[in-house]
Amino acid sequence: MVLIQWNSELEIGNPAIDAQHKKWVGMLNALNEAMIEGKGREILGRLLSELIDYTAVHFSTEEHLMQVRLYPDRDQHARQHAELKATVGKLQRDFAEDRLMITIEVMRFLKDWLYQHIKNTDKRFGEFLASKPAS
Repeated sequence: MVLIQWNSELEIGNPAIDAQHKKWVGMLNALNEAMIEGKGREILGRLLSELIDYTAVHFSTEEHLMQVRLYPDRDQHARQHAELKATVGKLQRDFAEDRLMITIEVMRFLKDWLYQHIKNTDKRFGEFLASKPAS
């Protein structure tokens, strides 16, 4: 079962960021599929770690571009990134210490955060990038 279906609504108009978002959605879908199929903790833990590691790479890419392009909302945008990193870091620790299972609720949280962040916060960044071509 696909958790998030990639579609044009999720594109922000920057090919590099759109490609990263598409990969991120694929990784989230793979974690969801493994959870639904009842895969073992080792597989779920590996997929969760890969998703978290990729999230850090993606956020770093966006934040670097925001800094270089002098995006006026970069502090607020980066704060959202930091809040998610802290939340998923706690999820990962709790999972590793057997205090958390990957459940539908966890997947719903990740899906909702990602979908809303791309459709709102990242879309605004994409509009900014389109309005201020790189010199």
